[in-house]
Amino acid sequence: MGYGDVKLLGALGAWLGPYAFLALFLGVFAGALVGLLLRQRKLPFGPYLALGGVVAFFFGETIWGAYLRLLGF
Repeated sequence: MGYGDVKLLGALGAWLGPYAFLALFLGVFAGALVGLLLRQRKLPFGPYLALGGVVAFFFGETIWGAYLRLLGF
């Protein structure tokens, strides 16, 4: 993660609140999946972090509820 990614995550945290952790997780998951599929050594993290933020913004409550139901809470 570069300094731009940290600033982007800070902005997502200000905008999404506690769902910023979900955005970070989704961004890491999407970046890892694309990295494994493309077999590249270096990938920019910002687009995947932004994608995770968009998904968390629109579907965060649904994803979080499904995750808690999966855990049994």
